[in-house]
Amino acid sequence: MIIYVVTEGSYSDYGIDKVFLSKEKAEHYVKYMNGKYSYGDYRVETYETADEKYKIQPLYAKIEMDFMYRIDAFNNHVVYVTDFRVSAESAEEKEEPSTTFEVVENGMNYTLIRTYVQGEDYDENSCLEKVKKIGFDLAAEITFLRSEGLSFKNIATALKK
Repeated sequence: MIIYVVTEGSYSDYGIDKVFLSKEKAEHYVKYMNGKYSYGDYRVETYETADEKYKIQPLYAKIEMDFMYRIDAFNNHVVYVTDFRVSAESAEEKEEPSTTFEVVENGMNYTLIRTYVQGEDYDENSCLEKVKKIGFDLAAEITFLRSEGLSFKNIATALKK
């Protein structure tokens, strides 16, 4: 569907005045307004709507998290969430959940863990809760694997699977 947008002005004064479905009505309105105001700069811009092409798809909250795992001075296993980012994605854009690890001295850096929360009603709090849950689950898994005698390098390999 084509719509006809009557605009006026330029730069910071640019704005939409009216929107028409009829080209004839839009052009008539522009002629009227430019005749009414000597300084009138009204014009018709044509746009195609996206209604026919756009399909409503499930939305996902893409959560990307950066973690660090360390054994502190008291020999506690600690997972730190150093950063997380949330963005909306459609089913077509959705990537596979993935994890990337980097082993460092006396610990591991989790450079990226990607996961999704499905639904249009996700919000920052539900995403934050997901980040916390993943952090706790990750800490528990690493602590268990360390208690089984695995090195950080072997844990990184095991968690990638």
